Amino acid sequence: MGQRFSDLPATTGWLPYWMILTSTAGIYMAVGNLLHPLHNRIIYTAKPHEVTPLAGRTSGIWTLTSAVIRLFCAYHISEQTIYHATIATYIIALVHFSSEFAIFRTANVGGGVISPLIVASISLTWMFTQYDFYVKA
Repeated sequence: MGQRFSDLPATTGWLPYWMILTSTAGIYMAVGNLLHPLHNRIIYTAKPHEVTPLAGRTSGIWTLTSAVIRLFCAYHISEQTIYHATIATYIIALVHFSSEFAIFRTANVGGGVISPLIVASISLTWMFTQYDFYVKA
């Protein structure tokens, strides 16, 4: 039984497992964006005509980059630099999706924009409140 879980992070707490979950979802979305560059139209439902193949591929690469950083954090959560970089990925996501909804009006409530906003908000709250538990300065 121990062999089955040997690849999971060797730490206490649930945050690293949340990081693995969000990373897996990010990789899934990135692959979808790279294989089908217009896949992002599920997020930008208010102006789907503005989603181009180039924008879809760019979004896919950004999402993949964020997922990799979050995955590294899951396994190195006590390292301050990677913890900060991971916080930055969630802040960037929160700012991006919030601005697409509130400022640029490319996304509607519901659809694909709610999930990234919820995930970024939960993750940031969790990471800020548990900073001293995980990061050993």
